[in-house]
Amino acid sequence: MRNSILLILVSITFIYCQNNIYAQGERLYQTYCSNCHGLDGNGLKNLYPPLNNSDYLKENNEKFACIILNGLEEEIVVNGKKYMMPMEGFKNLTDVDITNIINYVNSAWDNKLPETSIQEVKKNLESCN
Repeated sequence: MRNSILLILVSITFIYCQNNIYAQGERLYQTYCSNCHGLDGNGLKNLYPPLNNSDYLKENNEKFACIILNGLEEEIVVNGKKYMMPMEGFKNLTDVDITNIINYVNSAWDNKLPETSIQEVKKNLESCN
């Protein structure tokens, strides 16, 4: 009986992990990003831009790591709307954390953006500033 329960728990854990390959990125997104960009990635009214189906994100994906790390002060246009609210950076996040967030956002909701490697994130972070 005990072995059966253990086998069921291991199976459930395995299935869950297989279905949510960006679980760590999702947790980090919920902690650092969702207050402004929403759990659904659709932003916060006219204050914070959407990350879901964002033309800005599609066209500037190589800048995403720098934006997460350093924030953003400049006005941007996302899906035809101007956003001027500054975004704080998260200097406490590691390269791995940033990669996980990017991969979660790139694959979440209606996004179909390519996966990013840790090497790409490190390269992109070198070009910040």
